Amino acid sequence: MKDIHVKTLTTYFDDGKSGKKNFEICKNEKNYEVGDRLHSHAWLIGEDGIGGYAIKVPNFLLGASAWLMGVGEKEFTAEQAASYTKDITEVETHESLTKYGYHNWLSSAGIDADYVFKVLNNIFNCDRVPEGYVLIKTE
Repeated sequence: MKDIHVKTLTTYFDDGKSGKKNFEICKNEKNYEVGDRLHSHAWLIGEDGIGGYAIKVPNFLLGASAWLMGVGEKEFTAEQAASYTKDITEVETHESLTKYGYHNWLSSAGIDADYVFKVLNNIFNCDRVPEGYVLIKTE
């Protein structure tokens, strides 16, 4: 069992923390395995396209919370960022998902297919996990 740290876009962070989003799509560079612990850290992309670790702060004007990214010497570290931890329960590659069919696997894994395709379209502008990436089920 390994502890693996990943960046999770703030757009999907709250759903991941609450369990509404029970998957991650990650570049397959960390040899993800069932039983590993996945530590997700909030990552915000600024208007300039530069990203950084983020924290959630109260926004008293809006009556809600807002994401805040550190800047320059005051950048946040992964340890300071908002985070959550889940266990990896399944890992599927681009090749196996293509071979066995996305809807079959997502349905059997209890993952919301519509949410997966929304994330794929928003991030990768496609409807398949790109080559070199994996789809990870978390609990």
